[in-house]
Amino acid sequence: LCLLLNIPRKAFYRYFDGKEGALHALIDHTLMEFAEYTEAYRQGKNRTIYLDLESFFQFWLEKKGLLDAMTRSGMSGILVNRAVAFALSDDVLPIRFLPGDNYTMQQHITMFGVCGLMSMVLNWHDNGYEQSVSEMSRIAVRMISKPLFPNVDEHVKE
Repeated sequence: LCLLLNIPRKAFYRYFDGKEGALHALIDHTLMEFAEYTEAYRQGKNRTIYLDLESFFQFWLEKKGLLDAMTRSGMSGILVNRAVAFALSDDVLPIRFLPGDNYTMQQHITMFGVCGLMSMVLNWHDNGYEQSVSEMSRIAVRMISKPLFPNVDEHVKE
C-alpha cells in the first residue's frame, strides 16, 4: 500500500493503525462524499424519495472500484457497518422523517433501512449492475413505501 501510494511506511502509520484503519478512513471519506454528492445531484429538483434513492444508487454505481475492492477482500460487511454508523450519527439520523417515534425506534428503523439498501447495492454490484439506476430506485421505493406484512398490526400484541 505504501509503495502504491509512494509514501514512507512511517508516514502511513502516523495516520493509521494499519490497513483496517486506512480502510475505515476511506469508507468514512466515501460516506461524507455521498452526503455532498446527493445534495449536488438534487440541486434544482424537488426532493422526493425516488430522487433521493436514485442519487443513492447512482453514487454507488460510480463507486464500482471501491465495491470491487471490498468484495474481493471479503470486507463488504465493514462497508455496511460503517454506513450504519454514519447514518446513526447525530448529524445524519433522519429524525425529521420519523417524528412520531422515540429515539430508540428511530435508530432501529434507520439501521434496518441502511442495511437493506446497502445489501441491495452489494447484490446489484455482485450481479453486474443488471438493473438500471431507475429500476433499483423503483424497487427501493416499493420496499420502503409498502409494508412487508400489510396486516401485521392485527397480529402484534404490545
